[in-house]
Amino acid sequence: MMLRNAALHRAVLAADQPAHLPVGVLPRSMPSMRSCLKTQIGLGFQGRPTLLLRAAAEPAAQTAERGLYSKIQDPEPGQIPRPRAGAITGTELETLQKRFKGLQNGSDVRGIAMAGVPHEPVTLTPGAAFFIGHAFAKTLSKKMNKAPRVAVGRDCRMSGPMMEAALQAGLLAGGARQVDSFGLATTPCMFYSIVADGYEGSIMLTASHMPWNANGLKFFTAAGGFEKSDVASMLQMAIEECAAKGVMVGDTSSENAHVLASALAQDPSNVKQVNFLPRYADFLRELIIKGVNSKEHPRKPLTGMKIVVDAGNGAGGFFATEGLAPLG
Repeated sequence: MMLRNAALHRAVLAADQPAHLPVGVLPRSMPSMRSCLKTQIGLGFQGRPTLLLRAAAEPAAQTAERGLYSKIQDPEPGQIPRPRAGAITGTELETLQKRFKGLQNGSDVRGIAMAGVPHEPVTLTPGAAFFIGHAFAKTLSKKMNKAPRVAVGRDCRMSGPMMEAALQAGLLAGGARQVDSFGLATTPCMFYSIVADGYEGSIMLTASHMPWNANGLKFFTAAGGFEKSDVASMLQMAIEECAAKGVMVGDTSSENAHVLASALAQDPSNVKQVNFLPRYADFLRELIIKGVNSKEHPRKPLTGMKIVVDAGNGAGGFFATEGLAPLG
């Protein structure tokens, strides 16, 4: 299998013409190759269906057709970006400090997470999320003198899944014993998870009212949300770890190599998918039932009412269907 994979990789990257392979010949062990190859179905040798695979590199004249990704340069065939080596010091360390400290927004972290808006370069990268997660886990471990269990939720921004994956890897690398992924959630839901299930910490990936290309992180412990000073201390820890590892956040080849290697070194069983939002909806319904205290409809106190909910295309839309609708 290893020989066939290597031969296929060389053939596709080096050939001037698409490689013609029987359907199904691309092994499951090559997901990254699947994602970066253009696929077409056609008829090949002896009329059998074939996959026409063309390497991701395209002529420069076609890059304008890629929209948001028109500025991304494909590597030359056979050239693999190499991460830098050695600790970061001097002027590069100053640059690293500015990049991390520029992400602080009071008591949380915010930045541009997706390219596509003129004059708004990406500042909150997966690498930054990784090292911030690493620092959060270290902070919790020091405060509680044990490996923490952390919950992570996100809103519906397009950058959310990628940022969450990098954040989870950073949390585990920083010493978290378990990371529970809630998927779509809300900020109050993430704090409620600490109260209801005893998580040592939780993080909400959101940039609140900011535009689609932004994202951010909010941090919670049993004591409540992080203060401005807590975030500043955590970012300093992230800077120190990043510099010690020789990773320049914002340098794609540098940070991606480290994040990938760290993620692959973790035990995947320590990350669990948890459908927590329905539990939070149950909690909200009980609050409404107690608050309305209807004698006529004790379990459906909203019977006969017409309520308008504007969720703003956000994760809070669950409140209409799971919070209010069951109450009448």
